[in-house]
Amino acid sequence: MPTKAIDEALHLISRAAFGLAAWDEAMASFAAATGSRTGQLIGIGTPSGIQYNVMTETDPAALATFVEVGGADPHINSRMRVGLFAPEMVAFDDRSLTPDLDASRSPDFGAWITDNRMGYCKLINIRKDENLIIGAGVIRDPAQGEMSREQEKTFDLLARALRNAVDLQLSLEGDQIQLVAQSFESLAKPIFICNVGGQIVAMSPQAEAMLAEGHWLTVRHNRLLPAYAKDAGQFESAFQRAVDPLGSGSSVVIHDAGGAPMHVLLRPLPVTERLRLTRAVIVVPSVVSDQTERLATIAQQVFALTNTESRIAALIAHGQSPNAIAKATGIAPSTVRSHLKRIFAKTGVHGQVELGSLLNSLR
Repeated sequence: MPTKAIDEALHLISRAAFGLAAWDEAMASFAAATGSRTGQLIGIGTPSGIQYNVMTETDPAALATFVEVGGADPHINSRMRVGLFAPEMVAFDDRSLTPDLDASRSPDFGAWITDNRMGYCKLINIRKDENLIIGAGVIRDPAQGEMSREQEKTFDLLARALRNAVDLQLSLEGDQIQLVAQSFESLAKPIFICNVGGQIVAMSPQAEAMLAEGHWLTVRHNRLLPAYAKDAGQFESAFQRAVDPLGSGSSVVIHDAGGAPMHVLLRPLPVTERLRLTRAVIVVPSVVSDQTERLATIAQQVFALTNTESRIAALIAHGQSPNAIAKATGIAPSTVRSHLKRIFAKTGVHGQVELGSLLNSLR
């Protein structure tokens, strides 16, 4: 394989860790350097399924149906099954897989493999822990056959570079979570940030104090749980819905031992255009407050609203109409309505009543 293709892949992989290149570009170069068609980077949250699946030179419509046809089911897809148990940095390929059995267990998956020309593959777990597996690999067109010995050496070289890049981005993402947590410290509000397994990775001082009291929430093995055991199932379901970065989050009502309720809002940590290798959930137990400014500040932090948007959202939550807000703030009514559209989009609601209900659940 020409050194130029390898150097290009190394360059793009290192830049992807800093968000200076897209991961699909990096994985496309990984594939090209090994003489393959498709490069894949996949994140599997072991409690919550596939978090992302970058597959270059693959029809987006095919990626959308991957889960539907059984691609994420380890009982059907042997690539998934072997990958779940393979150790870090030990590559495996078609010799460890059972494509004929896969197709017999799910004809739809077999047709998906055939229609998308998924031939020989070589895969490796870059990082693996109890909550997340980050896998990578290349897939060849059936006409390309297996890798040459030289291409396998290139794969091993680039896999090590990919691990370094993944480790770097994971570190940067951890730093980002800590910065988000620090931004909450000025608020007299309990806020937790948890990974996809429910383990606490950061929390505000007020959240720490709430845990110490142990009335509504507790922690076991660093995992955030409702103190009242009968609420555990509903809390877990709400948490898993919140893991989805494309969703608008979820909420749940939990209770203390005496039956007193508490609203808990759960939202995915906002994801920018850059691919996040890890997912996190912001958990906000409700705290009573009648101050509009305080509610505006909380809304700004949780939903990434601008100052004006957060102020308008808080006033809506306190029952004021757009015209009343325009009069009180000196903003044109049409501008208030434009702000409202953006607020609805950011919070995932569809109207003023739903917005008021959502924001009031934070209080």
